[in-house]
Amino acid sequence: MARGHISERPPGSGRWRIQWLVGKSPQTGKYVYHNKTVRGSRRDAQKALTRILADLDAGTHIERTRYTVTQFFRRWLTDYAGCVSAHTLEHYESIVRVHIVPSFLGQMELSSVRTADIQRYYTAKLKTLSSTSVNHHNTVLSCAFRCAVEWEALAYSPVVNAKPPKISTPTTEPYIEAELRKLVLHILGNKYELPILIAMTTGLRLSEVLGLQWGDIDVRRRRLNVERAVEKTKTYGLRLVKTKTDASRRPVRLLRCMIHKLAVARRLQRQTAAMMRSLWRGDGKLICPADDGAIRDPDVVSKAFGRICDKVAVKRKYHRLRHTYGSLLLDRGASLKVVQELLGHAKIGTTGDIYVHPSDESRDRAADAVDNVFGIM
Repeated sequence: MARGHISERPPGSGRWRIQWLVGKSPQTGKYVYHNKTVRGSRRDAQKALTRILADLDAGTHIERTRYTVTQFFRRWLTDYAGCVSAHTLEHYESIVRVHIVPSFLGQMELSSVRTADIQRYYTAKLKTLSSTSVNHHNTVLSCAFRCAVEWEALAYSPVVNAKPPKISTPTTEPYIEAELRKLVLHILGNKYELPILIAMTTGLRLSEVLGLQWGDIDVRRRRLNVERAVEKTKTYGLRLVKTKTDASRRPVRLLRCMIHKLAVARRLQRQTAAMMRSLWRGDGKLICPADDGAIRDPDVVSKAFGRICDKVAVKRKYHRLRHTYGSLLLDRGASLKVVQELLGHAKIGTTGDIYVHPSDESRDRAADAVDNVFGIM
C-alpha cells in the first residue's frame, strides 16, 4: 500500500476510512498505519488525507487524543503544580472544579474543542459572573491549552483567537486626609495599630506587611526592604514566601515617625515574649506577628480593619490604604515611575490605570498651569 489509502465503508454510506503510514515499530520492525473516518464525499476524504500527509512531512501532525477536557485539566493541575505558587494553584483548581468541569466544555474531547466553543463558554459564564471573573477563567484556559500544545497533545490552542470580555477598570477611591486623621486617632493603642500604620505610610500590600521582619529595617537610611509575604493556602496554612515578582522586592522609605513606632513595638514584643515564655510560638523575627508570636492571619487583620472603619464612618477595605499612599505621592509631585517602583508594580499601566487617583486640587493646579500660557488673551 502507498503512504495513504481511502475506502468507503460500507459502500454508498458516505463514510470514508483514510489510512496512512506512520513508520516502522521499533519493537516488531513492522509498518504501523493509523486511520480516521471522514464523512462526506471522496473528495473530502482525499483533502483530509492530503492534509495529514503534508503535516507529517512538516512534522506538525499530532495524533488525535482521547482525553476529555476534564481528564486533561486534572492531569494539567497535577503536572503544573511546580510552576506556580500554592495559592495560585488553589485558585486555578477551584475554577476548574467549580466551573470548567461541570460545563459543556468539560465533557468535550480535548482535540475537538474549537475557538467557537471557548467563546460560547465565556458568553455562558457572563450570565452569572463578572467580566473580571471570566477573565480569570480565560487565564486558566489559556495556560492549560498552551500546555496541551507544548506537551504535543494538540496542534494549536483554541483559546488564542477567543476574545474574553473587556474588564471594567475597578475604582477604589482613596481616603481623603480628613479620613486618614480619623483612622490614625482611632487606632492608636489598638493591637492592629502597627500593620495599619505601615500600610498607610508605605503602601505595602497586607501580605507584605505581615511578612516583614526586623532584619528588613535599615534605621540609618530609614529604609524598609520588602522581601517576602504571607501566603495562606489549604495545603500549607500560613507561611512566609518570596514576593511574587521581582518588582515586588523593593526598598521603601520609612517616615521618621514610623522609626519611633517600630522601636517601641520591638521593645514591647520582646517583653511579651519573655512573659509568655513557652506559650510564645514565634522566633522574634516578625514585625507584626499574631498575639502568640506566630504568623498573623491576613483575613483576621482585614476584618478587624473593616470594623475599625465602620466605627469611624469611613469606607472599608484595607487595600484602600495602598491606593491612598500612591495618590498622595502623585499629588505631592512624585513621577508615575517612582510611584510604580514604590508600590512594587511590574507594569506602570497598573499604577496609572488602577492605583493612582489625582485629587481635585492637583487637577486644578495642572489646568491653572495651562491657563498661564493664555494669560495674554
